[in-house]
Amino acid sequence: MLYGVGLDFDIPFFSYLQLNTYRRDAISNGNISDGWQFTPVFRIDMPIGNANIIIDGYIDWVFIADNNGYDENLHFNPQIKYDLGKSLFGEHKQNKLLVGFEYDYWQSKYGVNGVDQNTYSIIAQYHF
Repeated sequence: MLYGVGLDFDIPFFSYLQLNTYRRDAISNGNISDGWQFTPVFRIDMPIGNANIIIDGYIDWVFIADNNGYDENLHFNPQIKYDLGKSLFGEHKQNKLLVGFEYDYWQSKYGVNGVDQNTYSIIAQYHF
């Protein structure tokens, strides 16, 4: 369970920027991921002609872990997407069909020391 405080900022060039700090409380037996987490979330829209490039993502940083055996960790997941729906079908289909790629870096994945993830993915999203 995560509970905490979040702030939304109105900053030029950002569609949104949120800074959240959470307390992490395990709700199942054997889960040792208690601690504290900081999570910024962002989106930047860059209009290019009749198209739109979107850069968005988040960072999950577990900066204090309460239990032995669960490492502090960092998960960074930015995405770069092209608004294909707006380009092909017009303004009324903006943010409906997005294509692009993402980078996923997770140091000490699931709090396990030495288990790191470093990968790229291709994205095709359709929003109803």
